[in-house]
Amino acid sequence: MTENLNIHAHGRTGHISLNRPKALNALNTQVLEELPLLHNVSDMQKSRLCDTLMQHFAQKGDTLIMSGEPVQWLYCIMKGSVELHLKYERIVVPQGFIIGIDNLLLDRFTYEFSATALEDSEIVTFSA
Repeated sequence: MTENLNIHAHGRTGHISLNRPKALNALNTQVLEELPLLHNVSDMQKSRLCDTLMQHFAQKGDTLIMSGEPVQWLYCIMKGSVELHLKYERIVVPQGFIIGIDNLLLDRFTYEFSATALEDSEIVTFSA
């Protein structure tokens, strides 16, 4: 099943395709195994995370995160790259990195940056 999430990107309305096939749990397990941050997480915790993983496809220029939005998801860049727009700088996040983990560590309840896809990208999100 494929759903579309509406987003706002650079003054235009767009969408991110959200794929939720029934066999996604096998993909989710593989994704979690590839993330060094989660290597020491118990199998039970990984199983809980697997249930919240969602695969997204963003097109170049799509806005993934708007500054000030509540922190609900961690974003893992599986393919492509994303640019974070902070108050005074921009940071390019390449594939293999997770966006949003600092919000959890610092007990922030809203994102303090916006994020835009620099190229067509595959992103996996999981609940914060």
